[in-house]
Amino acid sequence: MSESWIEPGGHERPLALVEGPLASFAVGFVAWLVERGYRPRSVRVQLRLLADFSGWLADECLEPAELARDDVARFLRGRRERVLESTGPRVLGPLLGYLREVGVVPQRLGSMDTPVERLLAD
Repeated sequence: MSESWIEPGGHERPLALVEGPLASFAVGFVAWLVERGYRPRSVRVQLRLLADFSGWLADECLEPAELARDDVARFLRGRRERVLESTGPRVLGPLLGYLREVGVVPQRLGSMDTPVERLLAD
């Protein structure tokens, strides 16, 4: 993706390379963050998170509409092994909030918590 965004103050910044099922949402996500007062560094961190999450969804062959709580937990566990910052359970809050608003992920993430649900999922 060769697009860029203009941060407050007029500085042009390239968008992080985002591939996978969430790539088309990068520009909208940046605008959403800026509207909510996120500082440029925080926007860049969130954009890297979007790129990581979108790549992970692609690697796992998951569609955003099928996302479950367990999937988010697996992503965060894997991210903790690779990344030192921004790995807590709340780190996906802004991204998931945006994706819910635009109707990409379910309003409430399902869970496969019971043994029967896990068995049916296999």
